Amino acid sequence: SNFVDLYTDELLSKTDKPLIIATSVVMPEEVQRRLVKYVWKGGRVLLAPVIPYLDQDFKPCTVLQDFLEGTSVTAFNGNYPRVNIGNTKNIHMNGKIFKDTGKFDKEILGSEEYTGSILCWKRNFPDNGMVIWLGFEWKYSMHTHREFFQYLLKEMGCEEPVVCCKNHNLWTSLRRSGKQGILFVMNFYSSFQDTDIVIKEGRRAVAQFNEVKLKPMEVKIFTVDFQE
Repeated sequence: SNFVDLYTDELLSKTDKPLIIATSVVMPEEVQRRLVKYVWKGGRVLLAPVIPYLDQDFKPCTVLQDFLEGTSVTAFNGNYPRVNIGNTKNIHMNGKIFKDTGKFDKEILGSEEYTGSILCWKRNFPDNGMVIWLGFEWKYSMHTHREFFQYLLKEMGCEEPVVCCKNHNLWTSLRRSGKQGILFVMNFYSSFQDTDIVIKEGRRAVAQFNEVKLKPMEVKIFTVDFQE
């Protein structure tokens, strides 16, 4: 993953990878217009948790809303919500929730089960352009958070991860130069952890580390050879 500057046209040349934006109701007009161009050029965007409607001076600015033809995002105030995204059911909610009451052509990806409120949708545009809106904030604390986000990344055309680590309590970082790589496996917990790790290049597994055991607060380093 990489960070991009939404204030420059460099963004328009990076349509090969999905763009994930943590939004507020405020977004400068120039950024909104650049995002519209990005989608028309084939870019894929995930917006969460709201659709901006003000500029940086807090004046009305509905470029994105107009582009999405009538989306209307408001706060969801129901009690004890049961949120489902894709095949992930009853996602733990620990942040604000928003619903879309607008009427336009969209594919519903997620909703609140008891009220039927729309909490996530997708719209496709020419040249593989795409906008996904996700209507809630969350702090990662449950496996369902990982599962629904993986589902949305697949909807956006993301490839399988290069590092597949079975134990999601561990952190990994892969650094590569040419055909040589170094994998860091990190245990930030005060308990022992173990895992199996597979390194992929496309669909091909180039390295596998089984029964990796880490002591509390330990980091292990592995070399990876990407040669054919």
